[in-house]
This record gives sequence, C-alpha cells and structure tokens, in this order.
Amino acid sequence: RIEERAFWVGDKRAIGLQNAGGKNDKDIWVTDENDGYDWFVNTAINQVGGQLKESEGQAQNSQDQSKDKKDKDKDKDKDKDKDKKGDTIVFALGVNDMAGGAKRYTDKLKELVADNGAWAKARKVLVVSVNPVLESKTQIKNADIEKFNNELKSGLSGSKKLEYIDVYTKFKKDIKETDFEDDGINYKSELNKKIYEFIRDGDPDRNKDECGEASTGLNGSIADVAKAMAAWENEDGGTCYAWGGGHVENKEHVEKLINAHFRGMENGVDCSGFVASVVYKATGYLKTFTTEAMPGIKAYQKVTDPQPGDIAWWKGHVEIYLGTNSDGTYHFAGSRNPGCGKNHGPSIVDRKDRHGVKPEFFRYVGTGAT
Repeated sequence: RIEERAFWVGDKRAIGLQNAGGKNDKDIWVTDENDGYDWFVNTAINQVGGQLKESEGQAQNSQDQSKDKKDKDKDKDKDKDKDKKGDTIVFALGVNDMAGGAKRYTDKLKELVADNGAWAKARKVLVVSVNPVLESKTQIKNADIEKFNNELKSGLSGSKKLEYIDVYTKFKKDIKETDFEDDGINYKSELNKKIYEFIRDGDPDRNKDECGEASTGLNGSIADVAKAMAAWENEDGGTCYAWGGGHVENKEHVEKLINAHFRGMENGVDCSGFVASVVYKATGYLKTFTTEAMPGIKAYQKVTDPQPGDIAWWKGHVEIYLGTNSDGTYHFAGSRNPGCGKNHGPSIVDRKDRHGVKPEFFRYVGTGAT
C-alpha cells in the first residue's frame, strides 16, 4: 500500500491510469503519451528526482551516524514507521518499451536508487509489468510480453528499493475483449481504475519479502512460482543443480531449500526436484519423482495444448513450460547443469527442443485425478 506521495512515471498506459483513477491529491504524474527510453532518461528522471523528499526515517538515519547502538535500537521501530511515509515512484512500462529489451531499464533503475543516484531519496520504486494485449487487434504477442516481464523481474532482483508489480498475471485471466480500446493495447476506464487501485491500495498477493515462506510470486500459479524461483539465478552465487536434490518428501526440507534460494550445493535441486518444489509451493502438493516415473503419477495428465505452468517432459529431463515465443521457441524454467551459478541451477531458457527432441506436456490436475 502506498501511504504517502506517489510519482507515476510512464506513457499512454500511465495516462490511462491517471484518467481513470488517479484523483488522489498525493499523486504526481510525470507522463508522455508515446515516448519511451529516451524520454525516461532525458526528461522523466530529473523531473522526478528534483521533487523527491527523504522519508523522515532516511533523514534521521543520515543525521544520527554518531548515535550509540542502544539509542539506535530504541528508535528502530519509530524509524520503520517513518520510512513508510516517504515518496514512492511507480514506473509503468508499455509495449513501446520492449524493443530495446528490459536490461537497459533494470540497469538504469538500479543506478537511480543507489546511494548517490537521482532517485536515492525514494522510499520505494514500484516497477509495473507490461500488461496483456488483445492479439487479434495487434501484431504484438503476449508471449513476447511475458518474456520481457520475466527479464524485467529477474533484472530487478537483489535491490531492496526496487519492487516488481505483476499486473500482467494478476489481471490476464479476467481481461475481456470489451476491456480494450480499439488498438487492442490500451484499456478502457473501468479496468484502468482496477489496476490503479491494485497498485496504490495494495493487494494480499504482493508487497511480500522476496525470501522463503513469503517470497514474492510464491503464492501464485505454477508458472508464477517457477518464474520467481528461476529469477534467483541472478542473485549473488546464483542457484545450484545437485543430482538428487529436492528428492525428499518432507515439507520442512523443501522449505529449507526454497528459503535458501537453492544457493549452495547442499540446497541445490535437480530437474525433477525443482519441478516438485515449484508445484509444492504453488499448490501444496508434494510428490517427488524420477522423470521416468512422472507419466505414471495420477496428479499429472498428458495434454496436447500446453499452457503456462504445464510440465515439459523428455525421457530423462523435465522443466516448467512458461509459454511460446513469437519465433516458435519454447520459454522454460528448469534446473539443468551440475554446479552453481548462471545456467546451472533453476533458471530461464528459450529453445525449440532438447537434443533435437520436442517435449511432451503434462498438466497438474490435483490429487483427485483418476
């Protein structure tokens, strides 16, 4: 929940939020209808930075470096309350921002919130996903948006001030054709108002710490959880693949691996251990398996119309299917190569097949399946 001033930065979609719901006198709108990265760098950054105010907690911390530990501990709770009242920046991305990739934005945002950055005074920067389009009215594909959003979320990990807000997943399943303007990209007022309220007023499924039992995205769908866990490969040390890792049907043990973000070989998971961990965190169902045995588990049923969150299965390997890109490649999350670091433990990969073989797909249908 945003309790104090909010600077809303973005293009036409941000303007839609402003027109539909942005009547709060604590909202400050910094928008331009069509411009993208160049406008953001050359205009918006300074326009926002020049108006930011430190939270009371930030100001107090900068003045009290000489306080002894006892005094600091005494004021700790007070400072937490003060920090809630600082300026928040809401950065709303649109489809026109996708062309140059997410990395230029995530790199710039991390630079902005660093100690000497132009947005260092902000209490929080909420980075809003690019949202679904109506594919029948535009050449833009939702699979490409999902890929961009995943790169965006991964690139923001590790920063305490940057928080990814997944409007895409929250609203995608409920969006109707009548919610779109004629271009198939922008939304009508009613949906924009709901999105505005979701961002400003908060939601039980977001604003949770990105660790362990309350990790961001770990209370969503199988696809949401897989994306969130795969993003941990971008943290220091990356994630780890350990043969046989995760093959313990004990919730406390699996929670330990998840809380560690699969960091360290003792917390690593192999391909099926990762899939079992994802399904457990998303559904509460914990069943470890070998890849050869998976097709015989009644909780999973073979499908020919894969949807995000289904299991991609090969003889000897499994991953989580996240979608199909516009070039026909599959978008997966999985644990692949022994060791730790980039491209070893749980991570994201795009490919058409595995060693020339396309996967079969299985869907989690629950323990009551027959």
